[in-house]
Amino acid sequence: MEQLLPWIAAMLLLQLIILFFIMQTVRQIKRRGIAAEAPPQPVAPALSAPSIANRGELAAVIAVAIAETMGTDVQALRIHSIRKI
Repeated sequence: MEQLLPWIAAMLLLQLIILFFIMQTVRQIKRRGIAAEAPPQPVAPALSAPSIANRGELAAVIAVAIAETMGTDVQALRIHSIRKI
């Protein structure tokens, strides 16, 4: 059995190398197929975020919702900033 162990390890390594090359070839074929099918589409210009007319009211609504969820008083919360994610 000890004499077969290096051969088994070598065969396993060879199989892994062959599998790697097969997977790499399939990936390249897929990339070529995708590139050939989809023509490049024009990129739309970036839209600026609409300004919020009443930031104070929005902050108050958010604070009330957070306080209600947390079960605390609104006075215990302080909102530092509001950013769009």
